[in-house]
Amino acid sequence: MVFQVSTNSILLNSIKNSNFIFSKLMALSDTKSEIYSLNNELSKTRTKLLAIGATVLSNDRNSEEENNVKKQLAHIAKTLQLTSKKWEILKQKHKSDNSFKELDKKFKQLHNSLIELCNFLSAGDIKSAIKQPTQKIQDSFFDSFVIYMGDLNEDLQQQYINQENAYKASLIFFVCFLAISLFFVFFSWYLLKNTLITPLKKLGESISTISSGDLSKNISLEGKNEIAKLARSIELMRVNLVNIVNEIKTYTNHSLSGIGKLSSGNNELAARTEEQASALEETASSMEEISSTVKQNTENVANAASIVLSATNLSRNCGEEVNDVVRLMKDISEYSNKIFEITDVIDSIAFQTNILALNASVEAARAGEQGRGFAVVSGEVRELAQKCTDSAKNIKILIDNTVQKISSGSDMAEKAGN
Repeated sequence: MVFQVSTNSILLNSIKNSNFIFSKLMALSDTKSEIYSLNNELSKTRTKLLAIGATVLSNDRNSEEENNVKKQLAHIAKTLQLTSKKWEILKQKHKSDNSFKELDKKFKQLHNSLIELCNFLSAGDIKSAIKQPTQKIQDSFFDSFVIYMGDLNEDLQQQYINQENAYKASLIFFVCFLAISLFFVFFSWYLLKNTLITPLKKLGESISTISSGDLSKNISLEGKNEIAKLARSIELMRVNLVNIVNEIKTYTNHSLSGIGKLSSGNNELAARTEEQASALEETASSMEEISSTVKQNTENVANAASIVLSATNLSRNCGEEVNDVVRLMKDISEYSNKIFEITDVIDSIAFQTNILALNASVEAARAGEQGRGFAVVSGEVRELAQKCTDSAKNIKILIDNTVQKISSGSDMAEKAGN
């Protein structure tokens, strides 16, 4: 940007100088043309005045020639007035030019001498006209004109020299500035490559390595710029990823050991479930025994009731039979107590089975998907244990009622025996 502005400034300055030189040339050319034109007019006017002077010197003039001379002198007078006006216009263009003042002085001398010569001829004063030094004055004006044009040429030449010097200086400045700009360009490229391109390339390689799964290579960039900060952030990310991977490995190992323990727990749960199944089988067999005992007790109670009824009718005559009934009642009472003991055993087995089923449910919940089958089995075992408990309670209630009735019958039998 600076290089372009400087180049444009140099080019603009060169154009301005060229325009200035061109305007100087045009002004010089116009000035030369105007001065030459005025000098030619004055020379022609002087020549005409000399011709009129020669005519006036001849003695054989007629009236027509006299009139012609007067007309020519009047025309010359108008021409001199017009020339004076043109000169004044030219003078206004060079009023700030000091060297033009001497030329103006010589022009006025020549112009006044021609007017004076015209006046002498109009008055017929040939002697004064001949003595009038018009040629000398005209030569002096021409010499001043040559000197003035020489000064203008020297000024123009100096302008050329200044323009050329300015062009050379601008060219030298342009070359130096171009060299400095190229130096800064290469220096900037060097800095850009070392501070941005190369570090970014290394970061890209490191990121590619990390993305491929290799977290073993360290990322190190010296410096305090933004690239170095980015490298340190990526290195911190790599270290954190390494720590996360190590933690995942540790948790995986713990999970594997936990799975092993869970498997052994499942095996223990299976063994306990088998034990519970065998206990349930024993409970079932005990329930069958209880059922047969209860059935037998029921039959005994029925028999006892019939015996008591018979004994009541035959109590007076059958004392021994009453005693047998009393003994039978006592046996029934003893069997009832045994049934109570069996019922307590069933309650204890049902309670332990319920606890085992509860433990099995807990272990199955810990096992998750693998323990779902054991959870179902433990639920069924717990339900069966609950049914056993309910059955034992019902049996207790029946036995209590039976024992109460047996006790009542035994008391009645004893009273009857007594």
